[in-house]
Amino acid sequence: MPRWPKTRSLTITAAVMVGLLAAVAMFMRSSARSAAKATLLASEDFPRRNIPALSSESSRIPKSSAETYAALHGQSAVCLVALSRATGDPAWLLRAIELHPEDPCVQLERWHVAKTPEEKALAVAALQAAAPNNPLGHYLASHEAFKSKDLGAVANLLVDASFVNDFSNYTTEVLSETEAAFRASGLNETDALVAAFGVSASFSTDTTASLSQLGNDIGNLQHLFVEMGYWDEADFLLERSLTLGEQLQGSGLIIDNLVGIALQKKLLTSFDPETIVDWNGTTASERLQQLDTALSDIKSVSSNAVNTISSLDPAGLVEYKNILRNDGELAAMRWLKERK
Repeated sequence: MPRWPKTRSLTITAAVMVGLLAAVAMFMRSSARSAAKATLLASEDFPRRNIPALSSESSRIPKSSAETYAALHGQSAVCLVALSRATGDPAWLLRAIELHPEDPCVQLERWHVAKTPEEKALAVAALQAAAPNNPLGHYLASHEAFKSKDLGAVANLLVDASFVNDFSNYTTEVLSETEAAFRASGLNETDALVAAFGVSASFSTDTTASLSQLGNDIGNLQHLFVEMGYWDEADFLLERSLTLGEQLQGSGLIIDNLVGIALQKKLLTSFDPETIVDWNGTTASERLQQLDTALSDIKSVSSNAVNTISSLDPAGLVEYKNILRNDGELAAMRWLKERK
């Protein structure tokens, strides 16, 4: 990159230097950081999904229906996680942890509901062990390390994340299973989908908000290293921040796609337009144009999507849900638009 030499990773020595050199500076700047969720979600004027708010009574299924559903589906990991959401009963998640401690979906749900930093740390460690090729566990651990200003741990975790690329936040899998549980309890196809989105919203936004805050923190630290003249470290952090944004952009839900785009744009707009930002020689200006195109595509395919979904016949709704589960929300909405 024109501004500084490239390096593929930080050495252990450099990782320690991150902690020693940046801890004080990051502490002094921490008060100036904006909340990532508010910053990134407000960065584009995009219409919010028109999912109606559900009362606690309308958004839960009875215990008898849940037990029947669990028995029919062999008490699989994703089934039990879905039932913990659909019923609002934490006993289902406890059963999932007992029966499927090795499942990453279960450990991510455990992280969502953890009340203390110690509980979150245990859940993240279990997630890392359960999905060693998924950088999500490293990212969530990095997020917690940033909050405690342990920059040495942040550096080592980001180095670990750089060697694995099978990113998933398991959102559409659990969403689809939750919808199926609501449908099995007696709701029709449309109401079951609405209910699943309703009870899953806080879980998906929790993960996305943590990752967007991490992206902001990495970006702030990257700029700090540029100012300090630590070019290799700045280059590595630029790569990690953009990679995180790209992984979110490719995730299952449109809210993730938007946050991923906003995260990249926020970082790239701070560079000279001719700065090379990837190993293919793409400049910051070119990448920003690509992101604007992707954003326009999202706006185009998602316009009036809620009304279109509500008008689908049963066969069409089944097809929409299959695409949502297998290819993500953007692909499902593109199918809707092309179907007209």
